Amino acid sequence: MISKTDAAMYIALSAAARSKDARRQVGAVLLSDDFIIGIGYNGTPRGVDDKTFTWPKSGVPLYDTKHPYVIHAEENALENARKRGFQDSIKGSTLILPYRPCPSCSKQLHQANIGHLVYLLDYSKQDDLIISKRLLEEWGGVSSEKVSLNTSSLRTILESMAGSSLDLATIFVDYDLNKSRSDYISFEQFFSAHVGFHSAVDSIDNSIICVNEENRVMEELLDSQLPSRFHPHSFAFAAFYPSGDQIDALRKKGVYQLNIIRENHATEEMYKDMKITSFSSERNQKNMSALANNLNRIIHSYTSQYL
Repeated sequence: MISKTDAAMYIALSAAARSKDARRQVGAVLLSDDFIIGIGYNGTPRGVDDKTFTWPKSGVPLYDTKHPYVIHAEENALENARKRGFQDSIKGSTLILPYRPCPSCSKQLHQANIGHLVYLLDYSKQDDLIISKRLLEEWGGVSSEKVSLNTSSLRTILESMAGSSLDLATIFVDYDLNKSRSDYISFEQFFSAHVGFHSAVDSIDNSIICVNEENRVMEELLDSQLPSRFHPHSFAFAAFYPSGDQIDALRKKGVYQLNIIRENHATEEMYKDMKITSFSSERNQKNMSALANNLNRIIHSYTSQYL
């Protein structure tokens, strides 16, 4: 079993696996009262196709590089929290991500009054590191914690979700750093990871997330806790089969389809007007293999470790 902070870090890494940036993939999670209120990864501005966006870092005029346009993971996590109706919960929240925030993001986090920072790696540029620490710890009163990644625990959970051992690559084909990478994980793979990692927390028996038609996670239901906010949802993911009360709550929130990832057999049924799909072991194996290989490459780029 893992802590809620560990689960949030694993979810942040899974969000990073959605990024199309071939040079660096970063994800971020905002936690408030142990609930995830915001998730983000580095990507393009709204309306810009991140699959066709070019990502040059240098060698061209500044306006043709990625730098003026890319939205960082921390910025997207803050915006996601606001869009989900958690504006008032950002103050005092915990930000969890692999890299310490850059100076620009540190300014936004300072203004947002986050309370705690959990990260794996310091920013590599010394000047930027000093600026970030000044904005957050010194001036913002943010407590921070640099942690190490338990790759053994992460792999164990992934293999538990897959239902079998995973054969992971240790030699990677180089990306074209000026183009979008194409081997990012799907939304289904990310949502499966989200509920899978949460359900591995000792105090959580089940994890359910509600997702709207834009593939944005809007709410979480942990254990028997029912939704506290109304949003129009399209579908939901659950680690295990929910209780009848939870399914009724999902129906009232407008969920028309529920996907269950840990039943280990393929079934489809109707609960009143809701379609319920239990993923097959083959589907879980495919999803977790794609996720694990993405995470293996990302983690190796961070730390030179493998899962």
